[in-house]
Amino acid sequence: MLLPLPLLIGLLLLPHGGQYQLPLELTPPDGSGEAGETLVLAQPGQGPVVAFEASRWEWWFDFNEAELLDIKRRLPRRAGTRSHSPVTGADRLQRVLPVLVDSLRTDGAATAARIAGTEAVGIISTPNKRDVRASAAMALGRLQMSDAVPYIAYVAEGDPDLFVRTQATLALGVSGVPQATEVLARLYRDADVTEEIRVYAAVGLALDNSAYAVDVLHGSLTEKRLEAMPHQLRIGTLYAAGLCGNPLLGPPLRELSGSWLWRRQPEVRALAATALGGIQDPEAVPFLIDLLTESNNQVRRSAAEALAGNRVSLDDATARLLIHFYRNESDIAARINLAHALARAGTDESSRFLRGAFLDAPFMLRGHLALALGIDGAGENGAVLLDALDRARDTSMQGALSLALGLLGTSDAVAPVRELLATTGAPLVRGYAGVALGLLQPDGTEDGALLENLLTNEHDPETIRLLALGLALLGERERLDGLAAQLSTVASTLDRAAWAFSLGQASDRAALDPLLGVIEDARHPTYVRAYAIQALGEVSDPRFLSPLSRLTRHVSMDLDIGHLFELYGTL
Repeated sequence: MLLPLPLLIGLLLLPHGGQYQLPLELTPPDGSGEAGETLVLAQPGQGPVVAFEASRWEWWFDFNEAELLDIKRRLPRRAGTRSHSPVTGADRLQRVLPVLVDSLRTDGAATAARIAGTEAVGIISTPNKRDVRASAAMALGRLQMSDAVPYIAYVAEGDPDLFVRTQATLALGVSGVPQATEVLARLYRDADVTEEIRVYAAVGLALDNSAYAVDVLHGSLTEKRLEAMPHQLRIGTLYAAGLCGNPLLGPPLRELSGSWLWRRQPEVRALAATALGGIQDPEAVPFLIDLLTESNNQVRRSAAEALAGNRVSLDDATARLLIHFYRNESDIAARINLAHALARAGTDESSRFLRGAFLDAPFMLRGHLALALGIDGAGENGAVLLDALDRARDTSMQGALSLALGLLGTSDAVAPVRELLATTGAPLVRGYAGVALGLLQPDGTEDGALLENLLTNEHDPETIRLLALGLALLGERERLDGLAAQLSTVASTLDRAAWAFSLGQASDRAALDPLLGVIEDARHPTYVRAYAIQALGEVSDPRFLSPLSRLTRHVSMDLDIGHLFELYGTL
């Protein structure tokens, strides 16, 4: 589906936990930016001013990066001159929570006073812009603190801006606190609440994933209740069912196959298939295989995508069926999703097939198949990928091959990836190669110095983030600490926001002071402070993998689902 320009602009404006999103207008409306900065759009793999293309491997990697790289689980194990130091509970309560609450203000001290029921002594009276409030609401959810829930709930129901209310509604689900679940259930069930907020409440319940939240969604997955819902709420409910990953939701989703909705609406079949992909339900596998025979392209795409994300191991017989469907599939998006499913299967036969398919694939498929070989994990894949990297001249393929070799852990890839990193003229290839080098974790200190030098001279935001992740994966924490200390003095608005955002994913407790310094200093542009708040929430999240990662996992980005598409860019 080609995205209309307003939807694309909305996607690029929304914060995302993977690709760093450029502002459409680099000089903020409040006049706080640097003069002379111009309109920019971002595109993974090609840098600024490039049109969106959903089939590119870069977008798929961006939306699946959290699980593929598993950064927070890797970082404590990475050896370095300074040990990894996570944010503590005392930090969250005493340092982070007050700053985030203060960032929710719409009308000065009065907001915090109304929520807390206290005098807002010492709180600065300047109201915050929309993006700062939205980032603060989500960051509060990431703290997983019951003390934060009253503030999030107040914003979810009382902020004057719809976008801020949607982010706060999701943040309630992210918080994992029982009081938040009760608010979400009430919003979801209330017919007087706007349809969009009810959709976000459904997704918030899915992210919460408590027994009560699952029970609420389970009760909504009957033909009678779905038929009675407005269209957007119906598809939002189906989408949310798969975000839980709870096997209790598998049976009601499969039981919809005999309903009128199922027969008459292909999008219901497609969304139910996508939902089943997130559920650990062994009986979903034959159900999804049967959907691969559908005449509707979108249903086949969604079934293949679901098999790629299914939590159940795929056996040899299923892998052979996937190979059959791949060979006979005419729709390129469905073939891409089948390649990802074969990578997850990880059988000897699927590995051999993927190696052959990679060598014979058309260009549009080759990047996806390269990543599939990296995810598949078979040692024999390394030689195929190394040979392809030696011959690759296209920058997109160089990036895909570097990442695939890093995910595979091919030690022989260190030298060619290091050479590519030092010689390429394409910013994002430098970023992908930097991450790959971090994943490979070679011996020696020269790589840390190389990445640091590239990062400090880089002006492409996404490349800055990727190079910071490479430094973190190398265990170069002291170099990251040095970069963090320079945060407030970075000259360009864009670079400063990119550095701040990077610290949330790449750093640890050492990032608190620099990030708090930027957030509390009103002289920094709104755009920079919003990204610093996001980073503060991310670095303070005690979980290895936030439930937010489930929002975009295995997204094919071609479902026509109206405002629900905004969820794909929320992070």
